[in-house]
Amino acid sequence: MSVTDFTFVRIRGGFAYVSFLIDLFSRRTLSWASLASHDTEFIERALDTGGCGDFQVK
Repeated sequence: MSVTDFTFVRIRGGFAYVSFLIDLFSRRTLSWASLASHDTEFIERALDTGGCGDFQVK
């Protein structure tokens, strides 16, 4: 079982957003993605690179 989480980091030009796909059992980060915008695209990117390509964010 895995979950996603996201956070933001303040940078000089505004914010950078980072999304993580985390395995609940091992607590390991399976994949991550970062973008300059705060939308579902960066969460979908983390899911795609983590092997969850058929998952869709609703």
